[in-house]
Amino acid sequence: MTEPATSAAWRTTLWDYATKVYAYKEVERALLNLQDNYYANVNILLWLCWLEEEAIVLERSLLDDVLITVDTVNQATLIKLRESRRFIKSAGSFTDVQVKLITKQLLNAELMIEKILIHRLQDITRKNLGGDGGAEPLTVTYYLDFLGIPDARAIARSVRSVCRSAQSQGVHSQIYQRSHPAPPKTSN
Repeated sequence: MTEPATSAAWRTTLWDYATKVYAYKEVERALLNLQDNYYANVNILLWLCWLEEEAIVLERSLLDDVLITVDTVNQATLIKLRESRRFIKSAGSFTDVQVKLITKQLLNAELMIEKILIHRLQDITRKNLGGDGGAEPLTVTYYLDFLGIPDARAIARSVRSVCRSAQSQGVHSQIYQRSHPAPPKTSN
């Protein structure tokens, strides 16, 4: 399957942006820190940075829909797969070769789900373009504040800065691209 064509509403697809920016170690470190310490969703953070990069303004009220359609699936699937992968490594029930084989397959499943969730976020964006221009915009700061993260404004500024830096440096992970097969097409 091929990636969907770039919409007239944006220059770069969310998937291309996410893989390019996340390949940058500073971005990965910053987002994983927020995930590990505050349960922030990495895909949602990348999406919010992409919205800003593309100058797409969506209403804050959309966050509820995003949390239901993306974060709930993330918690029900990805987190459990990660826990399983970690358990397999420490269980001592398998040979090293078996552990590598099993963890590779679990990682591939994780990556497939992440790609599907990224495409869901892009679909949500497409469906919600052209909303009320007077409403408060959905931003990284708003999301981090919503999560109750102390000093959300400064952390959001830092996240946006490392994402912009990665975008401008043109870092792109070919390994990440190869390990993420195209998701199944969803009907609208």
